[in-house]
Amino acid sequence: MQVIASLTTQYRMAEDIMLLANTIVYKGQLRCGADHVAEAVLDLQVAPSQVSQPDWLVQVSTSSSSLCLMTCVSDIA
Repeated sequence: MQVIASLTTQYRMAEDIMLLANTIVYKGQLRCGADHVAEAVLDLQVAPSQVSQPDWLVQVSTSSSSLCLMTCVSDIA
């Protein structure tokens, strides 16, 4: 006998992040289980510095978007 269950309620991802997985994997069936999780945001504030900040950090910290996808490339051989 094989039993299969689908995840329909999650409690870890904010709604904007969940939307990506929900669209690609769950065909719109995934829901946030708690409003405080769905509405959670990371308040990313970069402290002013005399040292130049990397471009990616400036872009992420000044963006008004609630979701930022980044491509990471490693030059480790």
